[in-house]
Amino acid sequence: MKKVGELALEWHKNNKKLSQTTAGRLLSSMSKHIFRVIGHRSVTEIKTRYFIKLLKGIKEKVLLEVTSRTRQHLRNIMRYAVHQGFIDSNPAINLDGITIPPAIDHVVVK
Repeated sequence: MKKVGELALEWHKNNKKLSQTTAGRLLSSMSKHIFRVIGHRSVTEIKTRYFIKLLKGIKEKVLLEVTSRTRQHLRNIMRYAVHQGFIDSNPAINLDGITIPPAIDHVVVK
């Protein structure tokens, strides 16, 4: 069965909308944040909880923007897996609350 890392590379290769620069940055980001953690897992065994753990780990280490983009990439990769017939439903679809930024208390200084 296809691994998440293999599927992500296939999705990346077939994503013709990206410029060469953006595609390079995306591949680098996937290598850093996705492949190391879940790239070895079979697409059919992947669960939402794996994505939650991955995103929380990224959120603790890097900018929230990176976490948010990674969430989007995971959703798109797994949508591709559904479209290719590897899985029946997208386990990355319900990850929106994971990347909500903390509330900022705006104080007016006089």
